[in-house]
Amino acid sequence: MLKDSTMAEAEALIRTTTGDLEIVVKLGGEYSTVEGINFHKLCFVCSAPNCQGSLDSGFIVDGGKPYCVNCHNQYFSQPCLKCNKPIFEEAFRALNCQWHLACFVCAACGQPMYDGVFHMEGGKVYCDTDHQRLFAVTCYACRKLIGPGDSEIKAIDQKWHDRCFNCQKCRRNLNGKRFVRRGGFPFCHNCK
Repeated sequence: MLKDSTMAEAEALIRTTTGDLEIVVKLGGEYSTVEGINFHKLCFVCSAPNCQGSLDSGFIVDGGKPYCVNCHNQYFSQPCLKCNKPIFEEAFRALNCQWHLACFVCAACGQPMYDGVFHMEGGKVYCDTDHQRLFAVTCYACRKLIGPGDSEIKAIDQKWHDRCFNCQKCRRNLNGKRFVRRGGFPFCHNCK
């Protein structure tokens, strides 16, 4: 019956599909089609220069070329910032970094940060509470947090809100003014 059929008809009769890999048994032998490109069975190998391994156990197409999973991970995957393993599933991305969802947890308390509110210190992520507890700068006078929008002064080996850097006696603000240090606190020249 195949003798009387055209090549296209014969191909249509014996074409099978397995997942993303289409295998066609043609009159001249078996070949694979990936993204419209045909490969002889023996030529269907990893495109990585140092591999050339079989793709029978699975492959990933990148740039029109098939790669074994290991080589694709090595050459193309951006790793998780926490565990340094490749990411294949859903990921959290921020600040040009990415994490597995299971790895995107506070470095101090281990709680997941699915709300997306986090702070980064030294390549690690922290929830707002732990970041304030571990890294926040407090004003030497009022002991309250010096936030990102607050103006601060560094003086007498301490950090102060600019509004809190006052003479300890008359309470006059000393921001930008000369002062005298006494007992770790500033005093204006009139109150020294």
